[in-house]
Amino acid sequence: MTLSVVVAGATGWTGRAVAEAVLDAEDLTLRAAVARSSAGGDLGEAWGGPPNGVPVLADVATAVEGADVLVDYTSHDVVRQNVLAAISRGVHVVIGSSGLSGDDVAEIDSAARAAGVGV
Repeated sequence: MTLSVVVAGATGWTGRAVAEAVLDAEDLTLRAAVARSSAGGDLGEAWGGPPNGVPVLADVATAVEGADVLVDYTSHDVVRQNVLAAISRGVHVVIGSSGLSGDDVAEIDSAARAAGVGV
């Protein structure tokens, strides 16, 4: 079974490393990347290299359509919104970003349990 993954923050230092690892994994497919500054382009080109066929989108809600997992390495400003968007679409989430409050975590936990997805 191959999991379809979206990486938010894929042009950042850690997000890029995660996206590269997904690309190299035999059991994972990098479906899309989220990076507002590079939206509409190809992830390989956003990294300064040749195209790699991974579209870069501006928002998580669009990017996770049809995906199994969102890996979020964005910032505290948007991580909550990204996670809730993925959960509402039935997508599991790995949060690598920091800055969530206790209330944010409780809200995410409640939404994930209601949707039946892991976070």
